[in-house]
Amino acid sequence: MSKKVSKKRSKLEGWIYVRYWLSVLVVLCMVITMFIPCLRYTTAQTGTNDTISAAELMKNTWDNVRMYLFGTSNPEANTLTFSRVTLVLLILCIVLFLVGAVAAVWSAIGAVQYFRNPEDRSAGRILYMTLFPNRIATVVWQATVLPLLAFPRILILCYEKILHVGVLLNVTFPEPLVIGGILFALLVIVTIATRSLERRKGMDPFKKRISRVVVLDREEDEPEEKEPTFATEAERQYYEMNKRAREEQAERIRQLLRTSTEQDEEQPKE
Repeated sequence: MSKKVSKKRSKLEGWIYVRYWLSVLVVLCMVITMFIPCLRYTTAQTGTNDTISAAELMKNTWDNVRMYLFGTSNPEANTLTFSRVTLVLLILCIVLFLVGAVAAVWSAIGAVQYFRNPEDRSAGRILYMTLFPNRIATVVWQATVLPLLAFPRILILCYEKILHVGVLLNVTFPEPLVIGGILFALLVIVTIATRSLERRKGMDPFKKRISRVVVLDREEDEPEEKEPTFATEAERQYYEMNKRAREEQAERIRQLLRTSTEQDEEQPKE
């Protein structure tokens, strides 16, 4: 019977490991979806173009806007604006995707290190808890991968708002944004569902450690106050005078409390 319980416990702990590496797997799947040819654009000027992948679309966009911005030709003002905006948005989406991918890997590695050594107090652990203080922060960091998946849709808005060109997007297969959104939603659901299991098994990497506060007995354990150094004799005399005044005041308070206690004890009970 104990073997069955131990086997079941080991299996549950294994699922917790899988849950944290799932974020890395989701990012890898998102990258794969960007290489699937499923996007087909239609405009009034060019008609229906060939089906391309999101990765190929980004590469073509990168090459075209750089040609307009840094080429020898003199494009129109709105074309330059379109190129600048598109280039900035593409770079921003790529940077955010890299941030999300690094966050996914880092959160998984940090969790596994905690499982192996829960008492770790190193600088790496402190930095991990600073960047990933809870599950919400982890999900927000990993959500930064989504804008790059939405770039095919963002590009349409740039055409319509800046160049005033209508663009129609037809998909021959679920586009990266749809697949990535479903995978990310699945990741959020798994994160919420396994929270209680992680806490029950003592495998919660976001658990805050409360350091114990030791209260010293003021009469016995409190360290003696060190005698300060003085530059002049006048400073020493002033310090001793204040010290005697404090001691006398404390003694008067103790005598007052002692007298009050003795009077209460001598008072006859009704």
